[in-house]
Amino acid sequence: MPFALSTQDGPPRRLDGRAGTTRTYLSREEWLKALEGSGLRVEVDLPRAGDPLAALSQRLLVATR
Repeated sequence: MPFALSTQDGPPRRLDGRAGTTRTYLSREEWLKALEGSGLRVEVDLPRAGDPLAALSQRLLVATR
């Protein structure tokens, strides 16, 4: 949860794609780029576009080497 990721001095310093932003989470595209850039192959990426669960902004990503 975002509230559990803040400190008394404010949000932690970001060193990834969120650097310079106030975002807590990586976007789907950032996750895919990070996983593939680490040599992993994304096998599962859910929910699919148009699925009612997509409105919840939560994803399941499964990657293998």
